[in-house]
Amino acid sequence: MASFDTASKKQIETSPQDFVNLCFKFRSAKTTVLEVVTPEQPTVEMHQADTLIKILHDNQEVLVHFEFQTTDSYDPEMPLRMAGYAQTISEIISEETMQQSSIAEYLAPEAHEQGIQQGIQQGIQQGAQETIRENILEALASQLEPEIAETFKSDLEAINDLQRLKQLFRTAMRVETPEDFIQALNKNGE
Repeated sequence: MASFDTASKKQIETSPQDFVNLCFKFRSAKTTVLEVVTPEQPTVEMHQADTLIKILHDNQEVLVHFEFQTTDSYDPEMPLRMAGYAQTISEIISEETMQQSSIAEYLAPEAHEQGIQQGIQQGIQQGAQETIRENILEALASQLEPEIAETFKSDLEAINDLQRLKQLFRTAMRVETPEDFIQALNKNGE
């Protein structure tokens, strides 16, 4: 999809002020594009940033980095590329300036809060999965024998889909033979 990236880059080179206004809604403040910085900055594995624009915002020079992602596919190299862009930008902007940035000050508490919320949600999800796994093993132990129930422990630990675990719990409560549960495991695994 490099052709879409190229077309996007050409548009931004033609109308950088419009991109800055649209993407950052700086219209209320005085913002002037000073230059479109040559994106031939070396990055990890020699990838290049799509576009860098130097602007004057409230009498301060600001670098705006546009990175076009015109496909919906997962690029496993993207974290390395983003790290490379950050190493390049940090060469242009001093560390002290970044630490005093109003954007960094604005984003830091929000990012911290999002991290906490994601951690809580992930913990709740994992706790629910573990509880259902334990309930399945208890149901199997009461329907069959405890030793037989334990043989399914590793199969259950490999399942992270909460809905699938709930379905297996319902099956475990009425299972009559180990083969019945094996069949349910195989059926759900398809």
